[in-house]
Amino acid sequence: RRVVTLDDAESGSVRCWRAGDEVVEPDAASDRHFREFVEMASDVQMRSALDAIRSFACFPILFEGTMMGVLCLHADRQGHFGPRVKDTVRDYAGVIGPIARIERYPEELRAAEKRLLDAAATAAHRLNNPSFTIQKRVEVWQHRQREGTADLAFTEDTLRVIGEQAARVGNLVKDLRAFLMRPAPCVPSHPIDLNHSIQRIVSGALGSRPEFCVEWDLAASLPQAHLDEKLIADILEELVANACKAMRDGGVITIRTRVATENDKIQHGLWTVRPYLRVEVQDSGPGIPAEKKGRVFEPFHSGFSQGTGLGLSIVRNSVDSLQGAIWEEGGPKLGAHFVMILPVTPEQGRSRK
Repeated sequence: RRVVTLDDAESGSVRCWRAGDEVVEPDAASDRHFREFVEMASDVQMRSALDAIRSFACFPILFEGTMMGVLCLHADRQGHFGPRVKDTVRDYAGVIGPIARIERYPEELRAAEKRLLDAAATAAHRLNNPSFTIQKRVEVWQHRQREGTADLAFTEDTLRVIGEQAARVGNLVKDLRAFLMRPAPCVPSHPIDLNHSIQRIVSGALGSRPEFCVEWDLAASLPQAHLDEKLIADILEELVANACKAMRDGGVITIRTRVATENDKIQHGLWTVRPYLRVEVQDSGPGIPAEKKGRVFEPFHSGFSQGTGLGLSIVRNSVDSLQGAIWEEGGPKLGAHFVMILPVTPEQGRSRK
């Protein structure tokens, strides 16, 4: 289930989804969460149907190790889901897995096609601007050269503009490639100390820029994490670079780490019993305007005049590939505040969709 409410966060189906394993309750009346759900039912017919349930079971629907859904069954007598019934249902769930995966292909292909077309159209528009500037500057220089008025200062200025616009084209092509080629994370054999890695990455990203101050709020005794340090570096460097652009003449960047709460995971669809880590990057800049908050991770929606508009989209892709979640929760005049939660150990060969 893609969406659940807090009320049924402990239902059998959600517990099955989070654990990736079957949940069998031989006596429904003894399950506190099921009883609470029945008590909330206000519809007479629904209440009557729920009262008839004496046992229930939830089985994971898997395809190549990826959770595709949950098969939920109930019976009107206790202890219905014995060994023979469970074996039969497991076989049936095994058949459903490939069918569920095939059914998703058309939707995913349509989304991918739209994504590519939108990216191509916007990239063409973005590439046209610097190309037009280069073309006009060359035409003016050629005209003045014919007239004999293309002095050294004008030639040097023309070359400077051409170099700047060529760099814009190069940055856009590089970012577009990174956006279209989703990262494939490498799960290291040895865990990393995330606090230590973050300190090294952020300090290196700021280099010799004394106008920016970093305030560290790092939780002690974080669990060691099997995370791709290169992807972590790419994410943090982009967030820090954006913070510096927003603050321009200097300011404070606050870095926090914590163990993610169950509520963090629930609110962002991470139904799993595995532990997650929470990393925050907050700046003291003007913040993101309210009208742009909903599109902050969309491609080609840069808040900076010289940006490609792909940086935060690439960040989101990288976080997704690490099976985590990222969002922005800054308030008016409180600066941008990006929060991401990452699993301590991502599942190999599986990306969060």
